[in-house]
Amino acid sequence: MTYRHPDVVAPPPAMQHAHGCLTVPRVSAPACFCLAAPTTNTSVHMMNAKNLLRRRERGSAVVEMALIAPLVILLLIGIIEMSLVFYTTLTMQYAVREGARYAVTGRVDKDPATANQQRYLAVVQAIKNNSAGLYTKVNPVISVNGTVYASSSAYSSTMFGGPGDIVVIRLDCTWPLATPLIAAFFTGGKYKFAVAATMQNESFP
Repeated sequence: MTYRHPDVVAPPPAMQHAHGCLTVPRVSAPACFCLAAPTTNTSVHMMNAKNLLRRRERGSAVVEMALIAPLVILLLIGIIEMSLVFYTTLTMQYAVREGARYAVTGRVDKDPATANQQRYLAVVQAIKNNSAGLYTKVNPVISVNGTVYASSSAYSSTMFGGPGDIVVIRLDCTWPLATPLIAAFFTGGKYKFAVAATMQNESFP
């Protein structure tokens, strides 16, 4: 018994011609088709391209941040600066109002001196006490009924009027600005504002 491999094709039978010759057909070997494993070059190139794109995006983000960050920081500082200006204005408005309310009573107990207390010094001290520590920062010039008292040496005992007088107290304040971009819009880099209060003195002795 002859064993034949299944992949081996059996030759066809020989053909005999009339003149006695035999013709044996030629048998071709079976064709073999090999499937090559897929190459990874394409995947590698795609991954490299993605990584390069990510690096470029990160680089662009860093450059954009470097350009925008100073402007954003300056804007934030400007917002804080203007908030402080607004807060200072409201605080000094409150201080002058409380000072005027104290002035109309004719009291002298807020004068820091323990002896020979003066009413005008007590009124100025009342304004300072209600300014949340901003009095010296804004360095106000006090005006009473249009009379300007440029310095403390010009203060007088009668500057806040007598009993029954209507008193208008005004403070001209100056706030130094720290942000160059904002300071450029103000003369000398300082924000100047005025607050005032009007009240009538009581009938104090």
